[in-house]
Amino acid sequence: MGQRRGGGSAARWQETAAKMLPEITVPESWSVHVLFSELLDLSRDAHRRHDEKLLLRAYGFAQWCLDQPGRFLANAAVVS
Repeated sequence: MGQRRGGGSAARWQETAAKMLPEITVPESWSVHVLFSELLDLSRDAHRRHDEKLLLRAYGFAQWCLDQPGRFLANAAVVS
């Protein structure tokens, strides 16, 4: 897995997503934007069920992306 423009290797965000969000299986072919579209559905459902633990992990992943060096993952979190 190579570096994406602006920082953030694909392997690193996929590994972090797998650890924080085991409910979502992330194929190597997915972009981080595809993951965020799946995460949106998961988060909406978690809000409906008042699943605070899942919401903390979901929003935590978005925050992790915002905190990464470069702009690639931060832009994905904001746009997606």
